[in-house]
Amino acid sequence: MLKKIIDLSFTFYDGFPNYDCLPEMSFKKVLTIGENKSPSNVIKICMPSHGGTHFDAPSHQIPGGETVENVPLEKCIGTAVMLDFSYKYGSKDEIITIEEIQKFDKEIKENDIIVLNTGCYKHPEEFSSFGYLSEEAATWLVKKKIKLLAVDTPSVDLHVPEGEKMPVHQIILGNNIPIVEGLAHLDRLSKSRFEFYCMPIKIKDADGGPVRIVAME
Repeated sequence: MLKKIIDLSFTFYDGFPNYDCLPEMSFKKVLTIGENKSPSNVIKICMPSHGGTHFDAPSHQIPGGETVENVPLEKCIGTAVMLDFSYKYGSKDEIITIEEIQKFDKEIKENDIIVLNTGCYKHPEEFSSFGYLSEEAATWLVKKKIKLLAVDTPSVDLHVPEGEKMPVHQIILGNNIPIVEGLAHLDRLSKSRFEFYCMPIKIKDADGGPVRIVAME
């Protein structure tokens, strides 16, 4: 029997919401069928390596860390388990504590891909308030020997003062665990465990980039 395929990626478009410090996404047509004898439609794609549904290679935050083309695909494909923290969206208690994530201890297996559902995927324009891991919770996940962390938020860190290091990025990427940010459509999943497929665009020396995420259940 064919498995159900679920797209967990956002559709990109001109001006897709992103952090103010990063350039806007832009998709401009440069060739049009029938114009100037062109037989083809072609667009020019301009976007930062981090925005929308995207991949963080260790080199994003770690000097000398793996770049996108060197991250083994074995880390990007596998069994995922979704942890539901969607009740935190819009609350004053945004941080996911070690005590809260330890409640999923029995569900998390070695080499699992962890998907955090904070409810933020329903609000892709939100960059100032969303659920995020405490440093202790991130360290605990590392000790559980996960192979990838995927979140529905624009970042795994929140409220980091300008110029300072991002602690959760440092913990996860510093242990050579890649990150996916900006997941979409998590409400289309009917199971907490499913197959997860992540295919980052293979760009030499890239610290990250857009990615299509597919779940199968």
